[in-house]
Amino acid sequence: GILYLFWMAYKIGSSKGHMKIKEKHKPFTFTQAALFQWVNPKGWIMSMTAMSIFVTSKDNSIGQVIIIAFIFLLAGVISCNAWAIGGVALKRFIKDDSHVRKFNLIMAILLVLSVLPVIIEY
Repeated sequence: GILYLFWMAYKIGSSKGHMKIKEKHKPFTFTQAALFQWVNPKGWIMSMTAMSIFVTSKDNSIGQVIIIAFIFLLAGVISCNAWAIGGVALKRFIKDDSHVRKFNLIMAILLVLSVLPVIIEY
């Protein structure tokens, strides 16, 4: 998982940062986005980690899984809305390719920094 996140940070940080979006690439529909979660490596890593850490009893494992799933759902709704609002706000500040490049570099650095505590912990 760590290697994947580093690879993603590299791809984000080294992207050209073009403002123009091709007409051929449309955003996912709701159904496509929901189905994408089944092949999303970050989602699998997150869910396997959560289940291995927070499911503590065989006797009540179904109840614990339901609680974890509800928390994931709640976190997903909150974070998706935060990203949407953040995207609208960032649109005002990102006006050309150089701004996109700077934003991508900041995001790549933050992604690497978010992984460092996991590495340092071991």
